[in-house]
Amino acid sequence: MFRAFAVASVLLLSACVTAPRLYPTERLNTLTRDCGFALGTIYQEEEEPKLLFLVAPEAPPTNLACVQRFANKRNLHVAHIAAVIETN
Repeated sequence: MFRAFAVASVLLLSACVTAPRLYPTERLNTLTRDCGFALGTIYQEEEEPKLLFLVAPEAPPTNLACVQRFANKRNLHVAHIAAVIETN
């Protein structure tokens, strides 16, 4: 009886979890434009589909909030890269 309950619980919980999704480049480019960033500053990688990378030093807070709203609605996490150090 307990085993059947445990199996049913696991199945119910797993039905609530959605698999991470990679968004098409066109959709990310639209988000980039809508939030006021330069093309190519927002992207995803196949290895970490739950992360939305944003490479934007000195980004205005309103622009960051725009990306964060998109991410929150889709259960994504924003990885904001605020500084890039070049070495020779």
